[in-house]
Amino acid sequence: AEQVGEWLRAAPELRSGQVLERLREAGYQGSKTAAYDLVRRVRVASPVGMSACLLRTDVTFFDAMVVNGDRARWSFAFPTSTALGGLVFFQQAVVVQPGANAAGLVFSNAYRGVIGI
Repeated sequence: AEQVGEWLRAAPELRSGQVLERLREAGYQGSKTAAYDLVRRVRVASPVGMSACLLRTDVTFFDAMVVNGDRARWSFAFPTSTALGGLVFFQQAVVVQPGANAAGLVFSNAYRGVIGI
């Protein structure tokens, strides 16, 4: 991911196919879809100054959290319904971190959750 970010910062006009070619030359053996997805995520963060940060989820829900020291706690009440049992959701945070990059923001790791009833 860092290498892709460097390539895109140096040449933002690179198409996803060109990045895939470079990745394959560097030994990448993964799928075209995974490579294109990586390029898409890196492009989301790079234009706003969040170099080398990856958006690993879709932004379909946004909620602010209060940080206490170096931790933040998030809770969300899901309706009690057996229809939601087993539903998978993903979560990722944007953290204010002055000096980390031009935007002063970084992404957390992603989290996968499953609703249990």
